[in-house]
Amino acid sequence: EDGRPTEKTLTVAAASRLALLLEQIVPNALLSARVRASKPVVVERVTYFRNAKGGMASMGIPTQQ
Repeated sequence: EDGRPTEKTLTVAAASRLALLLEQIVPNALLSARVRASKPVVVERVTYFRNAKGGMASMGIPTQQ
């Protein structure tokens, strides 16, 4: 939210998935996320609404490096 980057390095095995709870890394902050990978990956943002009564998912947008 204040513009300072926070970096986190993770390893994900092939043909698997990882759920990352950003609130545990950067609590109580407005933020964006950038994912860099050495192999092709699919990134999505999933949001669940209060009491798990709904949710949504959106795909990440590829960028050129």
